[in-house]
Amino acid sequence: MLNAYSIGMVCSLLIFAIGFGIVFAGTGSLVPAILAHAIINVLMTPTWQSVLLVAFITGALASWRKGVIMLRRVFSDTNAVTCIAVAIVGTTWAVIGAKGEYVVFAV
Repeated sequence: MLNAYSIGMVCSLLIFAIGFGIVFAGTGSLVPAILAHAIINVLMTPTWQSVLLVAFITGALASWRKGVIMLRRVFSDTNAVTCIAVAIVGTTWAVIGAKGEYVVFAV
């Protein structure tokens, strides 16, 4: 069932995925994206979550121009239809996964 929580979760996943992709494209290394993902997954108190949010927003604002350049470079060879198709598949996968159902691909 779609609700505000699942839609918000899908949106945040999309933003984090694009952000981690930009970090990878800019650095050529998975280590910064893996470390950021690990920090996000750590259970924290609301105070530390707020501190982390401020740190991520500050970092995003400080590197905004370079991030836009990387975003253009990453998506320069793609077309809109492919991006929309991948977004639909990813959203469907996230919604099904949130329901607790298992998706199995036949090989």
